[in-house]
Amino acid sequence: MTRATPTHRRRPGALLVALLTGLSAWLTTAPRAATAGPALTLQVKAPWAEGGTIDARYTCDGADVSPALSWRGGGNGSLFFAITCVDPDAPGGSFVHWLVYDLPFRGGRINEDAPKTLTLPGGARQGLNDFGRVGWGGPCPPVGARHRYVITVYAYRSPLGLAPKCRITDLEKALRGRVTQTGRVTGVFAH
Repeated sequence: MTRATPTHRRRPGALLVALLTGLSAWLTTAPRAATAGPALTLQVKAPWAEGGTIDARYTCDGADVSPALSWRGGGNGSLFFAITCVDPDAPGGSFVHWLVYDLPFRGGRINEDAPKTLTLPGGARQGLNDFGRVGWGGPCPPVGARHRYVITVYAYRSPLGLAPKCRITDLEKALRGRVTQTGRVTGVFAH
């Protein structure tokens, strides 16, 4: 009686070729992320839990002050940070509520109620939100609508060189290829 020899023992190279062919096929057909970039490696904390309700204090129903944020992550030598807050559920498409950039590393945080000025203490700059103003413009969705507000923190190694009052498209272009780490936190709000 002859014993059957497994295929991979008869032709060791055939198994390797089959594995590489399968991997190649998977790589060429696997879905890609909408925006390529570094992994979400910064852990961002806001006054609300991930997916939680944003307190009216930070909205047009309250004092409309910016939230305190903190983040920590893998210690990659990043010296500067940018922060965006975007409402992806706005009727006309994404609506920008806050742009901060060239925020120097100072323990990985920004205090509540950041001034609505072109330059923040420490040299960070602020861009224009979609209300047409500098600084934080809190959540203010149409009555009855529940919207998400995504705050993203980007880490990078050198100042971007953007003037104050830039728009989000300018910031995104300047960050392209420079971001070393990102993190985000999302909150929800409805009137």
